[in-house]
Amino acid sequence: APLARRLVREGARRLLLVVPPQADPAAATVLAAEVASMGAEAEVEPCDLGDRAAVARLLDGTPPAAPLDSVFHVAELLEEGPLATFPAERFQQVLEAKAGTAQVLHEATLDRGLSAFVLFSSFSATLGGGVGLGAFAAANAHLDALAAHRRSLGLPATSVGWGGWANEGSTDAEREFERSRRERLAQRGLPALDPDLALDALLECVSLPEGALVVVDVDWERYLPRLTAARPNALFDALPQARALVAGPERAPGAG
Repeated sequence: APLARRLVREGARRLLLVVPPQADPAAATVLAAEVASMGAEAEVEPCDLGDRAAVARLLDGTPPAAPLDSVFHVAELLEEGPLATFPAERFQQVLEAKAGTAQVLHEATLDRGLSAFVLFSSFSATLGGGVGLGAFAAANAHLDALAAHRRSLGLPATSVGWGGWANEGSTDAEREFERSRRERLAQRGLPALDPDLALDALLECVSLPEGALVVVDVDWERYLPRLTAARPNALFDALPQARALVAGPERAPGAG
């Protein structure tokens, strides 16, 4: 919902809101009405984005007067569990929900002349998100690689590795899940991102030459010791905040 509102405020006049066929479309329908109140048009369409034929039909239904200009892929399935005991079927489901659907959209829009192809990835693909996120990290790593592949073809692509957003959820179950997730991430030193600030960053990311970027709020004093407890990590050597923590306080003159 925050993304749709921001796109309209930035000038989008027509949005196609795609929801899974089995999902309750109520929230998307409410969002479409809100978009309409902002002076734009929003259409809610159920579609399995992992089904190539279904996606082709969806795109073929795009009005010639309003051709598809940009794709924002935000689908995901967050399943946690140690890889050693993670069922192969669940692993595949996590990959298909995020990496598989992104791949289908990439292939289906190759000849559409898009101006933007934006993938909502996760910081876990680059920084690691803690124990239990191996499948999720792998799915998001595919998105980062897909963005690089599209760029190599001369196609637009931006993959943003987000930290957790401060989402509220639309149902009691979703609100409880989001609350629990925010608490876990904060304990790891990764406080939730304010959605408005995150969307400001998104607009900047799309304009940058890099295809894959990370946007995350980090409490370095809490996060870095956990990450480097087993061994040093050179990934953060270029970040002043991280270097300062690794170096420790300056030794006082004359200290033995």
